[in-house]
Amino acid sequence: MRRGDGSVFTVLCSGSLVTLEGRTYSLNSVQDISDRKRAEEWQQHYADILAQITAEAPLPRVLESLALFAERQSPGMLCSIHLVSPDGTMLLHASAPSLPEDFNRATDGVPIGPHVGSCGAAAATGEVVIVEDVLRHPDWEDWRAQAQAAGLRACWSHPVRSADGRMLGTFALYRREPSQPSATDLALIRQSAGLAALAIERAHHHEEQRLAKVVFEQSLQGLMVTDAAGDVLMVNASFEALTGYATSEVVGRDPEFLDAGVEEPVAIRARRSVL
Repeated sequence: MRRGDGSVFTVLCSGSLVTLEGRTYSLNSVQDISDRKRAEEWQQHYADILAQITAEAPLPRVLESLALFAERQSPGMLCSIHLVSPDGTMLLHASAPSLPEDFNRATDGVPIGPHVGSCGAAAATGEVVIVEDVLRHPDWEDWRAQAQAAGLRACWSHPVRSADGRMLGTFALYRREPSQPSATDLALIRQSAGLAALAIERAHHHEEQRLAKVVFEQSLQGLMVTDAAGDVLMVNASFEALTGYATSEVVGRDPEFLDAGVEEPVAIRARRSVL
């Protein structure tokens, strides 16, 4: 249903027939169930995002799902997600499916600083930054023209942090009229930022694993990995070329079989201290 102020809410309607003094009336009741409906939608959304993360869906797809859900939760809301650059000095555009491309380009590479718009300040301070009217706020001076062209007025930005406190990015919501976030809006931003952190951390972890694998496989040095018991888990191509043993001949064995028979006490102690 739509209220007099234009806001929309979800209701549960029930009706019954009542007979009074020979006349039949329809008695209808309306109950606001917006909070219950929102909680149900959030639980489904949470499960969907976790499923995407578990299935190793590309990070841009996961972040777009987060942004679109936030926009559906509050009609008229526009979402933007930025990631901290590798050098930690700026914010890079990651997802903003409903914002104009010109605005997205203008905010790609925003410096991180305490008085840099909403997102730059949120990433610098680690706090939620609420700007009721971007066309009047001094921190938005450098992007005022772009915001006006995009029809944006309010911006609320939440920092996205990793489990160990590292800054990963920002999650921001925009409105086309000057406004302050409600308690519901703040909860949505906080929860969405938490899910974004999970997705970003998982993506970074996989990228680190991929890079480590590339370094391992392409190293010119012969590399061998063993478990705590000393059995070989893997070797790289350079190791195969150096020793003449194929991976299948090495994995699961104790590296002692490679010993040329020169059992110097110093060498033995060195091997054992590594394991």
